[in-house]
Amino acid sequence: MTIYILGTLIILLPLLLAAWLSFSKVKSKPEWLLRLILVGGVVLICYRIGPWSITSYYIRFVIAALFTGAAFFSFHHVRAGLWHIPKEQWYRVGSTALFSFLGILLGTLTFFGASYSGNDTVSLKFPFGHGSYYVIQGGSNIMTNPFHSMTLSGKYAIDIVEINNLGNRATTIVPEKLAQYHIFGKVVLSPCNGKVLTTVSDVPDNMPTNADREHPAGNYIVIECGSIKVMLAHLKEDSLIVSQGDKVKEGQPVSEVGNSGYTDEPHLHIQANSHDGNPVAIMFGERFLSINDLYVVK
Repeated sequence: MTIYILGTLIILLPLLLAAWLSFSKVKSKPEWLLRLILVGGVVLICYRIGPWSITSYYIRFVIAALFTGAAFFSFHHVRAGLWHIPKEQWYRVGSTALFSFLGILLGTLTFFGASYSGNDTVSLKFPFGHGSYYVIQGGSNIMTNPFHSMTLSGKYAIDIVEINNLGNRATTIVPEKLAQYHIFGKVVLSPCNGKVLTTVSDVPDNMPTNADREHPAGNYIVIECGSIKVMLAHLKEDSLIVSQGDKVKEGQPVSEVGNSGYTDEPHLHIQANSHDGNPVAIMFGERFLSINDLYVVK
């Protein structure tokens, strides 16, 4: 249910703020500029980290265009305004300035969280075949990867869904059946050459939004890839086609995406760790994937 609340907020909040910027009366140009920065910061945060695949990945571009229109429209009304701030407006303008600074700070963090500059990385093969895939959570800081950042071992984990040509992760905004999600039942490929260390395959798939807190990873596979262990989680019940001790090759089918474990919706959770449990950032080719990134396999 959390994902639907967030999905509603990332659309309504920028629209409401854009309307506030457009139609509220502002007498001074400095106050207008601060409001522009405030609204722009919120739009940027929503644009960068919002769960857009609920409605459509491409709606975020519409929101950005509406903000641009609101900026020009509001400036038209204030272009003859004062270049100084009247005394009676200092408190209001000061409050706006404070929130504007916060918006700039958080917006900047979304840019830093979309990349990784450390040395602890592993290069893996993308775990799916033909399709367009969307990162619903991933990155290097709490702004881009909030839930995973709460656990040290999963700090750089990535959650992946599949989207269609319209940018939707399912056939409807509020799916009631697992089969309505494009990623459900998708074949998962081994991201590396290695040896299967651990498998779990008997955890039932949850119906949408009914997360299983008792089995966080659900059905999963852990593959030893040299000095790194890679976990593929939230797999479909009884879909595993490898067993503990099996040798696997890069690109070999190993399972299917399900909705088992602590998850509201079908997706693949992939994370890498050293043998002592430290998180390792994943690179697919030269790409470090972050929230809202697209990865197209032709």
